[in-house]
Amino acid sequence: MAAGGLLAGVAVTWGYSKSLRLITRWSGDDAATQTVLLLLLPFAAYLIAEHIGVSGILAAVASGMTIGQSGIIRNAPLAMRLRGNSVWAMLEFVFNGMVFIML
Repeated sequence: MAAGGLLAGVAVTWGYSKSLRLITRWSGDDAATQTVLLLLLPFAAYLIAEHIGVSGILAAVASGMTIGQSGIIRNAPLAMRLRGNSVWAMLEFVFNGMVFIML
């Protein structure tokens, strides 16, 4: 179950990275669409892994780590990189604030 979850997360991220050119052409180089798809990628990995009966949590973790290591963002168009960096900075700020409030 654990190995299947890890493989599912990596496979979903790999599939997204291979289809990024098609998504870019389809969305008209819209950075917002690409950023939303990138944010939803670990959730998609979770759902796919749960559907096939392996660990969804490990799939989401593997997908998130693979996004960081695979260079998807480094190879993305400039507008997506700029928007993505701002979105991640904002989410980091919000989550740090929530952790501070909970503590």
